[in-house]
Amino acid sequence: MRGMPLVSRTTSVLTAAVFALLAGCSSTPPAPKSSAAGETETAAPILTKPARADHLLFVAGSKTASLTMDAAGKGTLEMPAVPTMTWFSDRPQHDAGTTTTADALEAFGWRENGDDLGAAAPNAALTGDALEETAVMELLSASRTGDEITFEVVAVSRDVHQSWRDLSLTNAKLFIDSVDNCFPPSPLCSDPDGSDDHY
Repeated sequence: MRGMPLVSRTTSVLTAAVFALLAGCSSTPPAPKSSAAGETETAAPILTKPARADHLLFVAGSKTASLTMDAAGKGTLEMPAVPTMTWFSDRPQHDAGTTTTADALEAFGWRENGDDLGAAAPNAALTGDALEETAVMELLSASRTGDEITFEVVAVSRDVHQSWRDLSLTNAKLFIDSVDNCFPPSPLCSDPDGSDDHY
């Protein structure tokens, strides 16, 4: 740069500095945080206990599930990863939320492993990627170990579909019909003073 005027040299230096600053200031937003397995982390759900509605319905989801039934339609449904359930109220209420699986089961009067789910067993519809036909069943009892839940079930239909006899499926969803959670002994119907009533 010998012989270049001082003003020109100063301008060249300033221009180079500006370009260097711009190169270091990227407008690209940071990538989402990823877990060690390379999967994008998702926000934890906000948990809300079911409201005191006359009737509640529940949806349980698990990435995998297994269903076994005998010729009479009696068997077991295992869902290994159900930390929470979605609930929503029947009409005329308009309430919904996500609660822990334990709180969802308690709405049916469940207290411990092996307990039934009320005097009248709830019906449920099971769907999944490998299921040729939706399996509709009664949920007779439930047991939990961590996030894993196991139901003792019996098919509603007298004609047990062959695929239900020994089935492994992915993206399982279990839709459980209404529970009257303002009917004792559900704890959701208890007032702070311990009394039970319909509202």
